[in-house]
Amino acid sequence: MDFAGPNHVWLNVYYGDKPFLKRNGTFLILAGQFLQDSEIIAMLEKVKLLQQRFSEFCVLGLHTGSSASFAADRDHVIDLIMKEYITFPILLSNKNFTEMENGVWYIMFRDSENSLVQHEKDLDIGTLYAVVEEMQVLQKQNPRDGNSSMACLKSTWTKLADAVKEPYIVSPIQNLPLYFPGCISADISGSRLFFSDTNHHRIIISDGNGSILDCIGSSPGFEDGDFECAKLLRPGASFYDDTEDCLYFVDSENHAVRRADLERRVLETLYPSSSVFLSLAPTFLLYDLNFRCLL
Repeated sequence: MDFAGPNHVWLNVYYGDKPFLKRNGTFLILAGQFLQDSEIIAMLEKVKLLQQRFSEFCVLGLHTGSSASFAADRDHVIDLIMKEYITFPILLSNKNFTEMENGVWYIMFRDSENSLVQHEKDLDIGTLYAVVEEMQVLQKQNPRDGNSSMACLKSTWTKLADAVKEPYIVSPIQNLPLYFPGCISADISGSRLFFSDTNHHRIIISDGNGSILDCIGSSPGFEDGDFECAKLLRPGASFYDDTEDCLYFVDSENHAVRRADLERRVLETLYPSSSVFLSLAPTFLLYDLNFRCLL
């Protein structure tokens, strides 16, 4: 497979993983024009929820355009990948498809030889989940190979550290102190600032002059504990409580609300609580951006 040609280029691909298109299983393709608007952002959030629930779910993007805008489209999609933390490959093509000129469409199928299952523009997360679960049942009934763990989609209620994927796009901005920061809160009396360093999966604490005092989070994941060991996944909005000397923040892609005790230097998860997880195991809680439960 050629990763680049006169009419196409693959982005966000690890070039050592050439067989990624040859896998059997359930595929979801987001096809159309990846314009940076509210529609594509909402669709990306739905896809991320599916990826978290089904670890063997294969997602691909297809951006269609024209030869005249090919270079500009490439820069635009690279920016979208980094800003929205997209972890699946995207194929850029300068071929234009009339039915996909406006917006992005869901195309879902099982294996490369099976007929189209869904080709819709507006599908809610419940419908997408139902389709994937139906295809999961079909896959279990008719496995393509003897490796059932690879042939069947896996539903999981916890996210292992090695299951957290990251974009393959390499950019100099990844080496900057802040990588797409999402929020800033202030401790006025203590002259401290709290930066949600979203794509570095951490919160940086600095003084009023910009000198770094401390850091919450070490790597992408979902784990409580001391600041050095705790793990976050794209932290967002935050609020500092002066009376408790605690920072409350949204751990956006873990769909959680967490609290950092700044005196003890300990991070804990407030919502969802461990009792909620245990009562719903082995399912996985799905929340939208307004923290409404989707199950």
